[in-house]
Amino acid sequence: MTTSTPAPQQIRLAMLEALGEVQSDEPATEATLYTPQSHHRALRLDASLVVGGRGTGKTFWTSALRDENLRHRLGTAHQELDVTDVRVGHAEQSNIDAYPDAGTFAKLLDEGFAPYDVWRAVVHGLVAPEPARLQYSREEPWETRVELVRSSPEDLARDLESAERARASAGRHALLVFDALDRTSSNWDRADEIARDLLRTALWLRPFRNLHIKVFLREDQYQRAIHDFADASKLKATEAKLVWGREDLYGLLWQRLINAPGTHGELLRDLGARTLDADAFSASGSVWLLSESLRSSDKQLRKLVAVLAGSKMGTDHRRGNPYTWIISHLADGKGETSPRSLLTAMHKAAEDSSQRYADGSFPYALHYESIKRGIGAASRGRVSELSEDYPWVTPIARSLSGSTVPLDEISVIEAFSIAHPAGPDEAIKDISRSSLPPEHVSHGWPGIIEDLLRIGVLTRRTDARIDMPDLYRIGYEVKRKGGVAPPR
Repeated sequence: MTTSTPAPQQIRLAMLEALGEVQSDEPATEATLYTPQSHHRALRLDASLVVGGRGTGKTFWTSALRDENLRHRLGTAHQELDVTDVRVGHAEQSNIDAYPDAGTFAKLLDEGFAPYDVWRAVVHGLVAPEPARLQYSREEPWETRVELVRSSPEDLARDLESAERARASAGRHALLVFDALDRTSSNWDRADEIARDLLRTALWLRPFRNLHIKVFLREDQYQRAIHDFADASKLKATEAKLVWGREDLYGLLWQRLINAPGTHGELLRDLGARTLDADAFSASGSVWLLSESLRSSDKQLRKLVAVLAGSKMGTDHRRGNPYTWIISHLADGKGETSPRSLLTAMHKAAEDSSQRYADGSFPYALHYESIKRGIGAASRGRVSELSEDYPWVTPIARSLSGSTVPLDEISVIEAFSIAHPAGPDEAIKDISRSSLPPEHVSHGWPGIIEDLLRIGVLTRRTDARIDMPDLYRIGYEVKRKGGVAPPR
């Protein structure tokens, strides 16, 4: 343990070691495993449908559930996970033996197979007993496997019943996890059909007590896919949402900090303990954890943020408090802040403070101007992520670069039209060939605005003017009077 209060520069260097560069596909580890209270529902076996935005944890929890060691750690709160075998039925990473990729899926549908039959073939391949009535090798073409499942419903049912009995007899469960459903097709109607039929497949498997499906869906996919099929309400009743409150986000931040390697972690644990004067952290094997009382305490977490950044976002209190200011400026148009955005902002703030204020002229590790630059780094990262999910957004949103929000809708349409005089179809013609286009592009620029509002890139004020949250505004170099300035 350290014997004196560490200097701000020591804390900055320790934070940089703890946070590192946050990656969008970061796998779950024991040190990064942090479960907000609202996520416990999503981890239950009976939660067949899990909904969340980009960066809220869909891929993270897929990674955690498939890892036996992490599943065991989660089992302290969810004992059924200790007796559960997890298989992945779809993910961003290709695994053609287990599930078809986008090209194979397209070929199967072109040949007349329904997505429902494809998904049931995937399920059979993941849970089929030995020996199975439906016999095929994992190297056989998917056309052969799907046709066998489609044409032999009785054998399929008997195989599933055998799989259920075997697991029930052994006291175990099988959980099939499906993620990255937006990667199955670049056509809206087809992607929605694929997602909807997967939900139908989840209903088909619902009567089995030891066979379970968990489908991770983006909010926009969920809104389209949950309708228009029988008994959708039964599946909706199993729904869980991945949301991050302010306490969850700062709890996750400090979970990362206290697990920094070597003396850096020791320094940050000692700093936190001094600040709270309590047993806030405890060791569990090689991992340090926050106490349950700390995780839910706004008052205590506020103290931990203050010891890093103070209580002012400028020279006086009118500029705001870092504890609330940071989260609000990292929120999207729906008011939601992702863990990745916070961790990116904090890493950049520590790095910038280390470079600009190493002389000790500022009494805290994170200077308020560095925090603002951290928000800018998170914004640019979010814009880059958005380009992966919605490639059409960037060329259109950049039409507003240099503008000052809020703007009336006519001015927004005018900016779009100046940048893309041939209209939205022309603006996205190259992009839409390989990914999903705007859902309402046929409605012209008002349809584009509707889509940007729906995914949270734009917001509409009570006076009907169009605004853009800082999370995107800075990255797209859009101005706002009194707001964090875009980089020059």
